[in-house]
Amino acid sequence: PESHPYHIPRLDLEVRYDINSMRNRLDPGVVNNVSNWILSTSDTSGAGAHADFISGWPQDMMESIIANCTDGMPKDDAVHCVLEDFELNGRERKKVEFHGRVPAEKVDQVEELPTMN
Repeated sequence: PESHPYHIPRLDLEVRYDINSMRNRLDPGVVNNVSNWILSTSDTSGAGAHADFISGWPQDMMESIIANCTDGMPKDDAVHCVLEDFELNGRERKKVEFHGRVPAEKVDQVEELPTMN
């Protein structure tokens, strides 16, 4: 609308963790209980994640997407949205294998986390 003349692109980040291997190592009841999930920042809500974004899109293509597309579709019948040519709703399972050594150590339950100072 005229009151908001600048288009601002939105980037959504979705992170999924494959925790099946942890279920094989620990009791599934421990792994399935989300109150046991704590990020290294002492965050138990899961809202403290961090991500960086570096755009590798050509500048003219990004400007065309901002000018002509809304949610992957053309803004109107007069323009072509280049994103129409791509399937944006499908998700692929992506996995980065870890081949380093995993120490065989005993893991004890932590009663209390250290506080952040």
